[in-house]
Amino acid sequence: MMRAVLAWCDSMSHRFPKVVLCLGLPGSASTWVYNIVRYLLGQTQRSVVAFYLDDNFAELQAVLEASEHQVDYVVLKSHKADSTLFEFLSTHASGCVLSVRDPRDCMVSLMERFDVSFEDALLALQRSCASLTMYQALGVPLLRYEDHFYRSTETILALKDYLGVTVPVDLGMVQHLHSQAVVERLIGRFQYLPPGRIRKSGNDEYDLISHWHRKHFGDGLSGKWHTRLTAQQTAQACLTLADSLEKWGYTGGSGSLKKSQ
Repeated sequence: MMRAVLAWCDSMSHRFPKVVLCLGLPGSASTWVYNIVRYLLGQTQRSVVAFYLDDNFAELQAVLEASEHQVDYVVLKSHKADSTLFEFLSTHASGCVLSVRDPRDCMVSLMERFDVSFEDALLALQRSCASLTMYQALGVPLLRYEDHFYRSTETILALKDYLGVTVPVDLGMVQHLHSQAVVERLIGRFQYLPPGRIRKSGNDEYDLISHWHRKHFGDGLSGKWHTRLTAQQTAQACLTLADSLEKWGYTGGSGSLKKSQ
């Protein structure tokens, strides 16, 4: 598969773009990271395409083959990018930013905001954790939800430097434009956006460009799995996700609920 991908890259009439992957656990503010990266690269006056991609590399091929002009950057949002993309990013000019959160809180987020069953939420987190563990081997930046990185201009500056964006950027303005209050106003105006821009997803809707969902924002609590999962669910989640909990330092079995500030 990878040999075919490399041959396709060589056959492209345009120079192959730099790919930046924003890979995060569900509920880890990965959509914020994706939109910040998309915005920052957009300030360079270069051609940028951005979309969601999990485990179908052919979608990236199709997007680039359909472009009549040179694409300089591709920004991808994903929760479980596959090994083909991993091998590709390992051998081409690329970037990758990871975002994590206590996987048990991520499960609660999926269950409560998107009506996902416990079993499906656990499977989704198992796959997502495996993907992030694979990509972490590239030595790429890792952002932790509990550190409230999505509320900090320092994160935006760090991403700007990581991406090599040299044009001046008003960090405070960027933070404001991507704040929860501003995004919630956008979500509240979904009905006024062009029809082709809004997509249905079960009983939810999302913006095809930004990937903000109507149900995007939860209560922002950290440690909520303590009171939202049953004892049996907690035991099963801790056992299934043990390696990831250990790797990212989420092994504590006690603690209070914390509201993101």
